[in-house]
Amino acid sequence: MNLWKTASKGGIVLLYVGLLLLLVSFISQLRIQRSIESGPLFEGEYKAEMRPCELWPFQELKMNVTKIGGSLTVYLLETDTVFPSSNETSWASNSTALQEFLEENPEKILLEDQIGDENYTQSYFSTRFMSTVVVLYNPDSETVHVLYEGTLRFFGSTDETRNIAVCATPLGAVLSVPWWTDQWKQRKNKLE
Repeated sequence: MNLWKTASKGGIVLLYVGLLLLLVSFISQLRIQRSIESGPLFEGEYKAEMRPCELWPFQELKMNVTKIGGSLTVYLLETDTVFPSSNETSWASNSTALQEFLEENPEKILLEDQIGDENYTQSYFSTRFMSTVVVLYNPDSETVHVLYEGTLRFFGSTDETRNIAVCATPLGAVLSVPWWTDQWKQRKNKLE
C-alpha cells in the first residue's frame, strides 16, 4: 500500500514538472532573437556582428560562423557599445581601437576563439545580466568571406527540455492514476 502511495505522489510530481517544462519550453520560444549577416572582412578589419545585446541569466547566445579563406578571431566582449571612445565611428574603420580596448579591459573578454576550419559553432550561457557584443577580426592579409548567424534564446527553449517534458508528463499521469481514483472515491463517498 505504501509503495502505491509513494508511486502516486511521485507521479503527481512528474506530471506537474513535465507540464511546467513543456510550458516553459514553448513560452521561451517567443523570446528568440536572431541576427544573420554576411560579407567580406579585409586585412586587419573588425566587424561587430551583433548589435549590443542584453544577456539575462539563463540565456544562451549561440554563434555559427562559416568562413572561406584566411583565418578569423571571434570575440565575445562584455561592453555596452561597439565604439571604444566617443571620437571613433566604428571598429571596422579603425584597426587599433579594438586592440586598445582589449589591452585596457582584459576582464571584458568573455570568449576569444581562433577559427581555423570553415565552420565554427560556439554557445555562451549567461549567469548574470550583462551587455555583450560579438566581434569578428581578420588578422591575415587574405580577405575572408564570412557568414555569421547569432541566436539568442532562453535556456529552457531547447529541444532537450521539450523531450524531457514529453516523457515525464505521460509517465506522471500513469503513475498518478491510483491517487486520482482514490480522490474520486473519497468525493463519491462524501456525496452519498
